[in-house]
Amino acid sequence: MSETGPSFAQRRAAVRLASLLARASVVAVAAAALVDAAVPSLAAWQADRATRLGVGTSALVLWSVAAVLFLFWVHRAVSNARRLGGTLRWGPGTAVVAYVVPVVSLVLPYYVMKALHTASDPSALDDVPVFRERADPGYREGARELVAPPRWDLAAPILAWWVLFDAVTLSNRFAGAGVVSTWWVACPLACGRLAAGVLCVLVVRSIDARQRERCRRLEAAPGPLVRTLERSERAD
Repeated sequence: MSETGPSFAQRRAAVRLASLLARASVVAVAAAALVDAAVPSLAAWQADRATRLGVGTSALVLWSVAAVLFLFWVHRAVSNARRLGGTLRWGPGTAVVAYVVPVVSLVLPYYVMKALHTASDPSALDDVPVFRERADPGYREGARELVAPPRWDLAAPILAWWVLFDAVTLSNRFAGAGVVSTWWVACPLACGRLAAGVLCVLVVRSIDARQRERCRRLEAAPGPLVRTLERSERAD
């Protein structure tokens, strides 16, 4: 058995795990943002305080779950970027800590995500054409057809996401903790969190797509970079 087999399998499994975490965090962020957006609507409809408090608590729980899943994904994605040959100055642990250290968390996560997005770029790798057998080939067509590669160049508005996230975070602290009862204060904050959630989803999807495509190209066209990766993994 080739020594490169297990390494390819491990790398593929790691990318799949990161992809599952990315999808889970995307769902959690979307759910939290939607529930959160309902809180000021309830205030506008003059719902009772118990209902608003219940919905606000649900949003807080969902945001907490989304944050945990997101940080797990960041840890795995940074680790995978290095496994896939990307150059990244921050390790997985440092990338996660960047989000939780006060003051530092206002700036450093942007640079971490920007570097992660760049390190996951598969465009420098050869895109070897993939063919498949035609189910019903005609006399004018060959027996095989070209398989279109998956789209990986998705939009990643990292700067817009992080500027909006910082603005919403600071506004929440000034507005105070808990459910804001004043509609004209709560509504812009909820809309800001919803928009930040949408942008976060776009960033996660973009990086995940890049890493899956990078893994696919490495396996389709093993070259000097792959051999270097295999040697370093065996040395570890």
